[in-house]
Order: sequence, then structure tokens, then C-alpha cells
Amino acid sequence: MKNLILIPVLLVIVGGCSTIDVDTDYDREADFSGYRTFDWAPADMMKIHKGYSELTDRRIRGAITEALAAEGIRRSPTNPGLLVAFHTGVQERTEYRDAGFGAGYGRGPYHVGLNRSRVEEHRYLEGTLMVDLVDAEKNELVWRGRATGVVGDYEHQESRIREAVTKIFERYPPEK
Repeated sequence: MKNLILIPVLLVIVGGCSTIDVDTDYDREADFSGYRTFDWAPADMMKIHKGYSELTDRRIRGAITEALAAEGIRRSPTNPGLLVAFHTGVQERTEYRDAGFGAGYGRGPYHVGLNRSRVEEHRYLEGTLMVDLVDAEKNELVWRGRATGVVGDYEHQESRIREAVTKIFERYPPEK
């Protein structure tokens, strides 16, 4: 956590057209109705990307705590039913966009009319937040949720983290 504030952190999605993709997986044998308490997993169970900050850590933990509370699961460091771990990652991506057609005129019979489409290159950062719920007694992963989206600026970070966590936990508990 010493490498604070090198790059904006995950899932700070800016713009109405940005999306957050979510998927989940779970142990089909687990009884999710029995989980009523949680605590944070030890740091060695979490994988955090370079540039991650303590501010982001608090935002993610706060959003996860709220999402679990909405499911009736409260924090209990002394007797947790679940251990919660989360992982973050940021990767540079490149997208090629069709910039459209243009009109033009040139010499010769083949240079009148529409020009060919232009392609523009757009580079961006894609962030991933993965949340693991581990049965504390068995020390086995019982549920995993993942959200992926475009990383943006710090100004919108908290609201976008909350959005990502909310979307992840819309799928908890899983429907069997």
C-alpha cells in the first residue's frame, strides 16, 4: 500500500455510455442462508494492483460492508461466518473506432464522392474488482463476484465503486 496514487483506481467509470460488466460464480452446495456475519480476510488473501491507494481501499470496504448489510450480514471480527477478500487489477486496452465517412473531391475519376472510413485508435484503462466470499469455518471459497469497466478520474471514483459493488451484490445470494 506504499505505492499510493500512481494511477486512478478501478471502475471509476465516467460517462453515460460506459458500462460495468458483472459476472458471478458460486458453490452450488453452499447454504447461503446461514451466513450472517463476516470479517475481512487477511491481506495475503488479497491481490491489489500497483498504484492502489488507502482511499480506494476504504471506499471498496465501505461499499462492500453496505452491500452485505443490505443482505443482513454484519461485520463480526470475533465470529465471522464469511471472510471477505477483494482483488483489483488495471490493464491498458486499445479500441479502434470507425470515425465515419467524409466527402471529398480530387483529381481523376476515382476521387469524387465519399472518402473511405477513418479508423481512430482509443486507449484506455480497464479496471477489475473481484469480491470473494470464503466460508470462514471451512476456509473454502463459496461465492465470487467480478465487475469490469473503464477507469476514469478520481472525482467520480466513490460513486463508481459503489455502482460496481452494488451490481456485483445484485447477484447475491445466488438463485439455485
